[in-house]
Amino acid sequence: MFWITNWISAFSLNAQLPAQDSLLRLLDAHPQQDDRRAELLNGLAFLLHTSQPDQTLAYVDEVIGFVDKLKDKKKLSSAYSVKAIAYIVKSDLQNAEMWAKKSLEIDQRIGHKPGIASNTSNLGLIYYRQNNYPFALLRFQEAAQLFKETSNPNEIMMYLNMSAIYAETKNFRKAEEYIQLARSRNKQVNDPRLDGYALLNLGTLYTDEGDYQKGRIYLDSALAVNQKTNDQSNIAKAYGNLGSSYAKTHDYQRSKIYYQQALAINTTLGNSRSIAVNHCGIGESYLMLDSLLLAYHHLSVSRATSEQLHAIDIQRDVSQNLSRYFEKTGRLDSALYYHKQFLLLKDSLDNEANRKQLTRLELQYDFDLKEQEYIQQQAISKLQIKQLWLYGVLLVVLLISLTGYLLNRSRIRGIRLRNEMREKELSQQAESLLLQQQLSESELKAIRSQMNPHFIFNVLNSIESYILENDAKSASQLVQQFARLTRLVLENSTQALVSADREWMCIQLYTQLEATRFEHSFDYDFQVEADLNLTEIVLPPMLIQPLIENAILHGLRHARGYRGMLSVSIATEAPQTVIISVKDNGIGREKARKLKTNVGYKQKSMGLEAIHERLALFKLSNPTSTTQLEYLDPEENGTEVRLRLPLIRREQYPIGGVKAS
Repeated sequence: MFWITNWISAFSLNAQLPAQDSLLRLLDAHPQQDDRRAELLNGLAFLLHTSQPDQTLAYVDEVIGFVDKLKDKKKLSSAYSVKAIAYIVKSDLQNAEMWAKKSLEIDQRIGHKPGIASNTSNLGLIYYRQNNYPFALLRFQEAAQLFKETSNPNEIMMYLNMSAIYAETKNFRKAEEYIQLARSRNKQVNDPRLDGYALLNLGTLYTDEGDYQKGRIYLDSALAVNQKTNDQSNIAKAYGNLGSSYAKTHDYQRSKIYYQQALAINTTLGNSRSIAVNHCGIGESYLMLDSLLLAYHHLSVSRATSEQLHAIDIQRDVSQNLSRYFEKTGRLDSALYYHKQFLLLKDSLDNEANRKQLTRLELQYDFDLKEQEYIQQQAISKLQIKQLWLYGVLLVVLLISLTGYLLNRSRIRGIRLRNEMREKELSQQAESLLLQQQLSESELKAIRSQMNPHFIFNVLNSIESYILENDAKSASQLVQQFARLTRLVLENSTQALVSADREWMCIQLYTQLEATRFEHSFDYDFQVEADLNLTEIVLPPMLIQPLIENAILHGLRHARGYRGMLSVSIATEAPQTVIISVKDNGIGREKARKLKTNVGYKQKSMGLEAIHERLALFKLSNPTSTTQLEYLDPEENGTEVRLRLPLIRREQYPIGGVKAS
């Protein structure tokens, strides 16, 4: 569903622009490259931005071409702003953000408030299109405040933009509240454009809530209003939303027709994002009508375009429909792949952190509004005191008393608010400290399981044996291996995540020492997937070693009549998952349980308990990640343990970085 969020140019905040023909005549009559020609070019560019965005870019580029001849910097700022708007229409959000920031920088430098407000609003729209809702809401709130301070009617548009964000995050009550606020304010302005926007958002809101009949009434009204104002972009949105509404009631024939009408307009406008949405809707309609070849064509176009735009919400819907398509055509592996892509993209959009940030921003916005109202009230009170002084001392005394009462109430309210904020802060700090303590205890258990006294004693015993046998070379090699292992364990234990190549070296050294301890009674093999670069990913430290220790102590050392073999491998299982396998051909878990000794039982418990605790804490710190510890018992001898962890690259590591290897 399309929600109306519109761009604003500082140029459009001025008086009504002349018609296109008039501007062209004035432009032909004024060939000099100066402020007047820049004003005419900017006006013509803004007039054409929705219907001819490429021509808009040509006009503003001419202004930018004679920037050295401009005396009024607001003309250059307007050119940058209109250029950003043209790129928004074309869904080129990267260029749109760059030019909006350039325009904002000039307006801030010269103190041009209307320009600051419009560019702040446009940045909010760009962040909204990028699904960055917290940043978008913050920019719309700032712009609304700036427009309100200058009594500019575009304050109404900011409320509509905010309503779209709350609707996208399923806060329909808040969305409707802002739409009704916008309609109420528009009664004073009586702008048919704004009424068309509000009607379209109301129709979209009721459709999203499941009231399709009421939603279509508002969408039809919005279509009629936007046709009167000849707003092609919003006409296309109305058609697209009607298509979505009929799709939700399974009237796919009518849905397809509306989507095709929207696609025709958006193709003329060059609006890539809307084109991708329309293709997705048409593809879904054909899919449900069992026109599978046409469905696949439109879904493929939508997928390619949405990937170019990095539009996660469109990619999510396309992935869901492609999964249905492949299921219908019997290609279940592809159906499963796209279903997983759909779930992954859906989770990224439903991020709880975004919702919490939106709530915080809303509370801050409400607080700032109340604070500003209070400041304004104080100014009014002081003015009243000066005026009432002429009427007598008694009235002045009464006003001072009233002011004191209001100040005292405000002070008490401020103290109460600060206390509540302090309590929340202390509660969050306590939760953070508790999690840190649990992590530290888990790390200590992991170090104990990896460097337990029994293991250290056996290594030292082996070194002593080589020395007594005058095998200085072997003794030296063993000392070096033990020293490197000790250093790696201590260094890795200081990090929540470590480079995978360091952890891999650590378990190799440990296995070599254990093989020496058991007089090389078993072979071992370490395998890394060919395309996997261990230096580029990170892992939680000290998770793999207890699995190797368990395989040796409870499997391989009891093997009789054949050569023991330990295989350790690491590979990627899915785009975002790494799988680590520890496999032995020992006696297997069932026989090991019958043979276990008290010492063996304690060692096993400490190692595996540490793994489960660290996985649980890792999941707590990374709630969207996938972790799994799986035990497999082959038909023949032995045991295989598979550890699944999220694939985290070094540049994505969010907690302070990874220690260099």
